This record gives sequence, structure tokens and C-alpha cells, in this order.
Amino acid sequence: MSVMASPSGQQIDIAASVRAAYQFVIDNARRGFDLALVPFAIVVGAEFIAWLIGGGGWFGVILAALIQAAGFAVFGTVFIVRWHRLFLLGETATQTLFPPGWGTFFLTTIKVGLAVLVGAFVLGMIAALPPHFLDRADRLYRFYRDRLRVGARVARLSGRRDRAADHVA
Repeated sequence: MSVMASPSGQQIDIAASVRAAYQFVIDNARRGFDLALVPFAIVVGAEFIAWLIGGGGWFGVILAALIQAAGFAVFGTVFIVRWHRLFLLGETATQTLFPPGWGTFFLTTIKVGLAVLVGAFVLGMIAALPPHFLDRADRLYRFYRDRLRVGARVARLSGRRDRAADHVA
């Protein structure tokens, strides 16, 4: 049974909300650039280091990918926390590279990322299983189908013989 939500009379003006969000971004573009400059420079530095290391075989490629991911994860989240503090709290400048609340946000990002990664791995393993089960199911289907066919043939043959025996007698 489903129950429809009762109308509360309050409606959200989507157009006004979107307009206000874009207006905030346009009004604070310079502050956003200032908030993003140092983290972006560090991410570019990490990319450059990863580019220098990346040429040494599989180990170098994997190390380069880890450096890129770590640089983006750490300093990308620094910018995200800074932007949200500007938007929600009106904080225009930070005293340190890592703003207050960054550690909690970073750990939450890592936890959610690991949950998504584990979920994707589990789904990948599940997706790899069906061809084997389908193959076994197909073999069982053919086995029982053939047994039923043989049984039907035997029944038909025995029925024909009985009829033939009745006609002879």
C-alpha cells in the first residue's frame, strides 16, 4: 500500500535557487580563485612529479598514479572545504593551508571512496560468475531435456509395439 504525501503548501522555487547559486559563484569568482590557487599549484606540482617518475616500468606507472591520486585527493578536498566555508560561513581567508574541518571531510571522502571501490569490486566479481553458472545450468537443461526425450521415445515405441501386438492377435 502506498500513501501519497500530503501537500504542505510550501514549494521550493528552483529557478530562484539556481539563479542565487550562480550569482554567488559569479560574485565570488575572485575569492574562489584565491582559495584555489595554492591547492591547484600543489596539485600541478604533484602531477609534474608523477610525470617525472612515471617512466620506469610498471612500478613507476603505479607510483605515478598513486602520487596523482593522493595529490588530487588531499588538495582537491582542501579547495572543496575552503569553498564550502566561504559559501556557508562567509569565511573569506584561511590562516593555514588546511582549513578547519578538512580532516573530517578528507576521512569521510576516503571512507566513501573505499566503500564505492569495494562495492565495484563485489559487483565485478558477481558479474564474472554468471557465465559459469549459466554454462552449468545449460548442461543440466540439456541433460534433463535429453532424458525426457528418451523417455518420450521409449513411451512412444512401447505404445506402438502394444498396438502392433493388438493388431496381430
